[in-house]
Order: sequence, then C-alpha cells, then structure tokens
Amino acid sequence: MDGLLIALVVAALLIGGLLIVFIQLTSRGHKQLDREMYQKVWRAIQRGAKAGSSDSLQMAIVKADKLLDKAMRDCGVAGATMGDKLKARKGDWTDENGLWAAH
Repeated sequence: MDGLLIALVVAALLIGGLLIVFIQLTSRGHKQLDREMYQKVWRAIQRGAKAGSSDSLQMAIVKADKLLDKAMRDCGVAGATMGDKLKARKGDWTDENGLWAAH
C-alpha cells in the first residue's frame, strides 16, 4: 500500500513538473497560455494530492493529466488523443518515460 502511495505521489509530481516545463517551452512560441490559470489549477491539484489517500492521489494524477492535455490543445499541438499529442512533442520533455508511465 505504501509503495502505491509513493508511486502515485511521484507520478503526480512528475506530471506537474512536466506541465511547468511545457508551459515554459510554449511561452516562447506563437501562442501564449494563461499561466496564472494553469498555476491556479495546478496548485489546486497539489492541495488535493496532499490529502494523502490513495483515491485523492489517483484523482490528482487524472486531473494533472487532463491539465497537460488542455495545455497542449491550447497551444495547438496536433493529435486526437493525449498519446498522439505526446508523440507530436517527443523530445520536449525532461522525462518522457516518466510522463508516459504517469499517463
């Protein structure tokens, strides 16, 4: 049980970290993201994850995944699915394997 909780926390933090990296990378591009909105939502996800239960951690991972998907859509990343979008931005992530595992 403790191993699962640790894995969930790591996955949530990984998605969040990669979301921040993605926002930084895309802020140099042609389409700007609403950084304040994304930071506000990310902080809410982190607060939910701090509850510490397995369910709250799993929900945090799902919400973080959806937030990253929204950021990629808002930036115009091509792809019908999250997987397609991740493939389209291959090489942009600091930990692609971790992101795929969390997704």
